[in-house]
Amino acid sequence: MKNLISERVADFIKNYPPFNALDHKSLFQLAEHVVIIYKEKNSIIFSVDENQHAHFYLVHKGAVTLNNPTTSNILDYCDEGDIFGLRPLFANENYKLEARAHEESIIYGIPIDIFKPIAKQNEQVTIFLMESFASNTRNPYAKSQKGQLYDTEDSEATNNEVVLPDLQLASYSKKLITCSTRTTIQKAAEIMTKKQIGSILVVSKELPVGIITDKDFRNKVITGKQPITASVKTIMASPVITYPKNLTITQAQMAMMKSNISHLVITEDGTPNTPALGILSKHDVMVSLGDNPAVLVKAIKRTTRIKKIKQLRKSIMVLLTGYLEQNIPLGLIAKIISELNDTCIKQVVEISIAKMDTPSPTNFAWLALGSQGRSEQLLHTDQDNALVFEDVPEEDLPKTTTYFLELAKHITKGLNTIGYEYCPADMMASNPKWCL
Repeated sequence: MKNLISERVADFIKNYPPFNALDHKSLFQLAEHVVIIYKEKNSIIFSVDENQHAHFYLVHKGAVTLNNPTTSNILDYCDEGDIFGLRPLFANENYKLEARAHEESIIYGIPIDIFKPIAKQNEQVTIFLMESFASNTRNPYAKSQKGQLYDTEDSEATNNEVVLPDLQLASYSKKLITCSTRTTIQKAAEIMTKKQIGSILVVSKELPVGIITDKDFRNKVITGKQPITASVKTIMASPVITYPKNLTITQAQMAMMKSNISHLVITEDGTPNTPALGILSKHDVMVSLGDNPAVLVKAIKRTTRIKKIKQLRKSIMVLLTGYLEQNIPLGLIAKIISELNDTCIKQVVEISIAKMDTPSPTNFAWLALGSQGRSEQLLHTDQDNALVFEDVPEEDLPKTTTYFLELAKHITKGLNTIGYEYCPADMMASNPKWCL
């Protein structure tokens, strides 16, 4: 006999991350064990310092606030499809916040003992939840770490204030650029070009009714679906997704993922029924996440200076410290840190190639040996590497070898600059024995 309740649970959770990444079998296996919890308005789900629950939670109906009871501040607001209470999933410690039903609510309790083995089989699910819990935190929880992704050399610690997961408020743009529903597409494009912005808010009677982004121009105008003389009403995304100004980064990420959008409109009361205060874009969120792995990868790939990579590696070490402090599984930590280390080394190689006077005479591969080659490298170690280039005619071998030895010296020097000591045994590509 079919379990209609578990089917309804599965039909709901499959629409929201990270459950939307589960296969059909895993989804229903999990749904069969989900606990359905009813909470009256203002009732508590968990309290500060309360022992870990056997579940983390997903809002089915209603809303839940995460609060700091000592200051009476609402630090996050979870509505339909939002997850919260992830601490027992990753860290062996009691809750740091109070979760309270903001209104009459139905909540799904996701059993951790059932969920963990399912998540282990799905890397996308694990990384999503791990980043939701860990990466939005500036570790070791001090304001001195804030913004260090882009400038780590001159920062000075100002205090040791703790910043807990999911508490960092999102910084949004308060310089609103708007147009009316009667504005033509051409005029809106001209405004966006003049102001050098990627989106424009459409308002009616001072209330937000739609938003237009560069993507709308590509998909709806350049394709010929709408002429530039038509009104913006024909291409705007509507209704807009709105949130109050105390929106946290975690909540913004979840809202964007849930609705597959890149912009949120901030209004006075969090609804479309009050004037807009600003716009929060996906770019704003990413800039705020100073030590998020995805942000670090993008920042490393953008840089053209080896000294800048050295600064970014400090952010990687801050990230590593935070993961270890929060008891994140070591295997997952190693995978993330190894990927970041590999990105650093690849960029050093790219920068070194650009320093050469002539293009590479043939294809080559840079080999990472030792702990890095095994993806086990967490801390700085000495260099162990080699360079292998394609076969060339015998008469071209001396010239080709000379070229790649010079390139290897640039690379090993760059690696030394960003923190990898030279190998005492000279097991490096700058040694002719390891450049073949």
